[in-house]
Amino acid sequence: MNSTTNPESQTSTEAWVDGQFDPSQRSRTGTDPQAAAASRKTFKFPLPFDPFRLLSGIFSRWPFILLCVIVAAFAGASVGRLLSRPSFSLSVSLLKRKVPQSMQTGEVGQAYRPADLNDPTLLATLLAVEPLENAAHRTNNGLDASTARRCVDAAQQKGTDIYFITYHSPVSAEDAVEFLQIWAEEINNYTKRLQQSDAIGVRDILKTEVTDLDKQLDSINRQILDFSRDKQFLGTQSQVLAALNQLGQVTLELENAKSALAAKESQIKSITEEIQRQSPIESQIKIAREEVSNLRSTYTDENPLVKAKLQAIEYLEENLKKTKSSGPVEIESYTGTPIGNQLYLDILSCRNERNEFAGKVETYTRLRDTVQKRVDEFPAIVSRYEELQKLREGLLNSRSLLNNRLKETEIFASGSPGYWQVFQGPNIRDVTADSMMKKPVLLGVVGGLFGLFSGVVLILVVTSRSKSRSVLECCTACQAPFLVRFSPNRLTDQPFDELWTQCLADAFAQRDGRLLFWSGFAAASDERIFWTQLADAARRDGGTVPTVVDLTPDGLWTGDELPPVTWTSEEGSTAPHVYRATKLPPASGRNLLKDTTEWFCLASGHSDHLKRAGSPRELLSLGLPPCTGVVAAVDSPKSLVRRAADSLSVLVARHFSRSPIPVSTHD
Repeated sequence: MNSTTNPESQTSTEAWVDGQFDPSQRSRTGTDPQAAAASRKTFKFPLPFDPFRLLSGIFSRWPFILLCVIVAAFAGASVGRLLSRPSFSLSVSLLKRKVPQSMQTGEVGQAYRPADLNDPTLLATLLAVEPLENAAHRTNNGLDASTARRCVDAAQQKGTDIYFITYHSPVSAEDAVEFLQIWAEEINNYTKRLQQSDAIGVRDILKTEVTDLDKQLDSINRQILDFSRDKQFLGTQSQVLAALNQLGQVTLELENAKSALAAKESQIKSITEEIQRQSPIESQIKIAREEVSNLRSTYTDENPLVKAKLQAIEYLEENLKKTKSSGPVEIESYTGTPIGNQLYLDILSCRNERNEFAGKVETYTRLRDTVQKRVDEFPAIVSRYEELQKLREGLLNSRSLLNNRLKETEIFASGSPGYWQVFQGPNIRDVTADSMMKKPVLLGVVGGLFGLFSGVVLILVVTSRSKSRSVLECCTACQAPFLVRFSPNRLTDQPFDELWTQCLADAFAQRDGRLLFWSGFAAASDERIFWTQLADAARRDGGTVPTVVDLTPDGLWTGDELPPVTWTSEEGSTAPHVYRATKLPPASGRNLLKDTTEWFCLASGHSDHLKRAGSPRELLSLGLPPCTGVVAAVDSPKSLVRRAADSLSVLVARHFSRSPIPVSTHD
């Protein structure tokens, strides 16, 4: 029997708060009950079970767990042995082929290139279904495509463009070499078909685009032809220059004709004036004046001959004045003299020339207006023509570019290089035979872990079904701090002596307090042992054996068993006494509990008793302070592992109790 006593329990009149000694606090019976109750704390443990009890159950049954592990590991190894097959592994390295960049048929634009797949996509092409199915069909080694897919894998060498394809042949080393050679070829053919299908799709699109551009070119050519025919414009600068030269020449000719016409008009005017001075009347007047002069040299003015001539001159002058005052006179009237006749002929000639120049002026004017209108139309004509030419040139450039891309796609559509080339081919000397122990060892380990888990689960189920409970679970059920523990299967007076001297003796000696023992969680046999040992401890201490007032009589002492203390159901004397109850007392009994300052919970380490319906928390509804502590009746285990777990349970119960009363543990 081991006994551990809190070293601070030097006197029963010194108070303890949260496990620390406080000299200012004295006996609980000598202080205010409410202050004493406030100094206590309710026991709280975060788990509803004792993990140390479960662990002890597991470790104490280690042979069973070991047996489960051995059996499950043997079964797993046997299954792995049955599933193991001979395997011949071989790897082939493939080099990622760069996408060609030099197949460009034009100088403008970027050449067509197949899709440049990233590394994860290329790795996926190595495990594509189609190459594997073709390789399995061509190899004809008795494996279907689904089986072949389970025998292959692929990986990339980190930081390089080298990829590895591995085949684990279940047939032979020669089959591994043959299958890998065919598989690598099918993989490359597969990527070639990928490039070709991509190029064919682009080629079809480009063909459609080129056809549309050809239609647009035909349409724009017809527009240019119709425009040239309507506007009589061939699109050359010489045509514009010729029109400008023609306009300058016509303008020059027009000015020359106008100048010549003006000259002829002036000439006609001067000749007309000259011919008018050659009038026959003036000539007759002149002759008559000459004759008068001749006659005057011989005769005087009084001479009839002279007078006749003077009268004739006067008549002619009057006729001349009448002729001039009557308006223009036809120039034919001025003929009759040699000079008049000549001038008349000159006037006729000038008139003919003037009419000719007037006709030229009119002709050149109309021609100049026509040419000027044509020149004025040239800016709009040239702008529209250049616009049509630019449209045609743009269509030609686009068609040329698309046609070059079309030629490039036709190159890849007819024969693509693919994405792979074999870097290192298969060699039968590189074939490695896989070990037959991998699956048995692996499944054996898995089976052992499963056996360990299953054994632990079974033991936990068995342990959880056990009726025995630990000190920690007694405190959890009562929700009260741990006080003391005794073992019904190994009795000693030591824990009861400490319980009496440290918790009960002063209360009975001073007679100013009331104590209550709640035994609703205790077995009748355990409670009888408790009262018997407590009475013996009181006698050994030389004190007065307390009287027990049973508030809930239930026939604890039956037959020939006599209680070691005075046992009554009514408080009839002033002798020191304690109350005992297993459930909430009736109204008369509840009145006796008003002055109760300390009460304790007696619990048995058995699940049936800890699950009883009665709860000490019902006493709190009567205004009682929190429970002072739990007296646990737990059998001392025989196994070393279980005893260690039981000690840990007691230590944890002490840690979570924080009881103001010194605590003792006895195993």
